[in-house]
Amino acid sequence: MRFTDVSRVRSRFDVRVEARDGVELSVDVYMPADPGDYPVLVTRTPYDNNRADQKPPASTAPQVPSDRFKLLAARGYIVVAGDVRGRGDSDGEFEPFRHEATDGADTVTWARDLPECNGRLGSFGAGYAGFAALAAASAAPVDALAVWSPFAAAEGLPTRGGAVRLDWLFWMHLVGGRVRGPVDAPPWRSIFRSRPLSGMHEALGRPDAPWPDWLAHLEPRDPHWSSLTSGGGAETNAAPTLLVSGWWDGGLSATMKHWESVSSSGGRHSLVIGPWDSARTRRPVSIVGGVEWGPGSVVDPDELLVEWFDHHLRDDPSPRAPAPVRVFVTGRNAWEDLDRWSAADEVETLWLTSAGRANTRIGDGKLTPHAPTREAVDHFVHDPDNPVPWQPGHGSFSRTGSAAFTLETSFATGRDDTLTYTSATVDVPTLVRGTPVVHLFAETDRDDADWVVSLEDVFPGETRTVHLAHGVVRAGSVPAFRSGVPVGYRIPMTQVAHEFQPGHALRLVVTSSLFPLYAVNLGSADYLGATEAERGSHSVSHGPRLPSRIELPLHREETHDQAS
Repeated sequence: MRFTDVSRVRSRFDVRVEARDGVELSVDVYMPADPGDYPVLVTRTPYDNNRADQKPPASTAPQVPSDRFKLLAARGYIVVAGDVRGRGDSDGEFEPFRHEATDGADTVTWARDLPECNGRLGSFGAGYAGFAALAAASAAPVDALAVWSPFAAAEGLPTRGGAVRLDWLFWMHLVGGRVRGPVDAPPWRSIFRSRPLSGMHEALGRPDAPWPDWLAHLEPRDPHWSSLTSGGGAETNAAPTLLVSGWWDGGLSATMKHWESVSSSGGRHSLVIGPWDSARTRRPVSIVGGVEWGPGSVVDPDELLVEWFDHHLRDDPSPRAPAPVRVFVTGRNAWEDLDRWSAADEVETLWLTSAGRANTRIGDGKLTPHAPTREAVDHFVHDPDNPVPWQPGHGSFSRTGSAAFTLETSFATGRDDTLTYTSATVDVPTLVRGTPVVHLFAETDRDDADWVVSLEDVFPGETRTVHLAHGVVRAGSVPAFRSGVPVGYRIPMTQVAHEFQPGHALRLVVTSSLFPLYAVNLGSADYLGATEAERGSHSVSHGPRLPSRIELPLHREETHDQAS
């Protein structure tokens, strides 16, 4: 954000807001220097509304939430920044998601009654605070929303494709007390390897964490989740909504689910997706995952926030509101403005083939545009005690962990327990934009297994591979699963907008673990309670009878504006 004088901003701290059940919530209020009538922006967080980042990356700002709030106040907004129930200075007991609609609505109503509120009100936040903003707006309508990578129960807390996500246990530690927990104090490596999965919170040392309660409801459509998140659905929000995420942001799938809801309701909404992971979605930089995406990939989230609210909450709207959909096309390394997140012009199918030895990136696995005429099977052994890592040397999910985030996957594709299928090089720029879907025919001799698929861009001469998207399914969560026979799985991947350049190739990687992003599947029918691990014999079949394949959403001719 451009230089702004915040020295005269007026502040009030720990102002008490009474919720409808009598619990007192704490908010800090930041006001412009001069008395007058102003729009109000509400944000609510479980992470302490005035915390300082424990170890922020160099040259990124602001470091403290109040810095952002003062900037917004100096730009002509009243900011109401609250601690959610049971966190920070707010009273009550924190129960994830349960009270955000009602408490948020009560905070919005209180903020609208401020003497200097001009009657216009917006809400914003990132992650859990983004969910809180959506929940509040569904119960007490606001005039505009700006949300960064929101949580979404519809994605399947705490699973994806039936596989348990261990980042949720990490999150439970962060919010396990009144203030944010010390992220790297627990021995995460041993915790994530502790057994059984249902008792992992005990190994963490937080026996009161809601971990076992969440694991008791693995099915995303379980009514348990709707009771926790009632009122938080984006589909009930009529206000113009800005959603922001990154291609490697853990909240991307949740963001897209919210986008489906708000965009189907009509109105003026915008979606922005950049070449960022979770941390860089909040503070973009040009190098993410070890790849330089160019200076044009960096946007100022605070300026984006102000432009959005200026456009929707001012009498003289800012002309700089973003396009309905603005995505950074990786590979081309340029922004693209779209009228909508549209279906593919066509779907291209690439078929898995091999002579039975697709193991590692130097195996004989291929992706071909022609359906195979012969049946073949690729085998590998899954060892739960030696899972395929999500990141090399990964310790915890914090930015202060021992390993930097990388998109280079050679550390995994050199292993014999990864099957790789690589296409011929492309001759012309090929844009894949949408949700790739893998149809996999796979077999295990165990009573359960995970199937993890990922899509990569292979540079000429294998000089680099760049991870683009992944998907996962737990076999035991699929009704048709049977041990010892090939079963067909449909595995949607995370969304992409990537242009493969001439001389590059596509690669599909198949394995049975991505640890610790997902808990290691021990192969037992007792997924949550198993303690003993045994190696499993896994295989992927392909051919006329069992046609394993990937479906790619292609966009052949570009008719949209190319953003600078």
